[in-house]
Amino acid sequence: MTANPMWNQRFPVETYETTHMTASRCSADWGWLQHMLASLNERGKMAVVLDTGAVSRGSGNQGSNRERDIRKAFVERDLIEAVILLPENLFYNTTAPGIILVVNRCKPCGGQILLIDASQQFAKGRPKNHLTEEHIARIAEIYHLTNGWQGRITIRQSMPSSPTTKRPATTTTSLLAAT
Repeated sequence: MTANPMWNQRFPVETYETTHMTASRCSADWGWLQHMLASLNERGKMAVVLDTGAVSRGSGNQGSNRERDIRKAFVERDLIEAVILLPENLFYNTTAPGIILVVNRCKPCGGQILLIDASQQFAKGRPKNHLTEEHIARIAEIYHLTNGWQGRITIRQSMPSSPTTKRPATTTTSLLAAT
């Protein structure tokens, strides 16, 4: 399943009828994720485009925070397979970067979350940046090649070729241990 729900929607908590948890009053992001999760079968997998705040909002709060608690439940239930950080200025409703959150009921390697920093993988555009087929292929290749690897992967693009060498720029991938 793939989805790109409207980011940071506000719905009354009563809107969500779930046996797992209720959604936050300030953002429906995790309410949508719970709804989609309930639609997956026991081997289901989904990729959802969200605001970066979906993976951090409420983290520093003392006491109860619904969004943080829902996110924590997804992690504790070992449902999050990967988080892919996207570049800034891709979406028409915001210049903020987004993420792709991969949720998998049947993860190949339990107890692990893959973090891919693809924030530099874009072509500058007007009015918005965009991902080329090459960028998409590179991100997908790294996701598939590292399936089961825990940590953070940063995709970096080297400097453009110099006019004297006339060789195309190359791409390097750095594997960084998660801290």
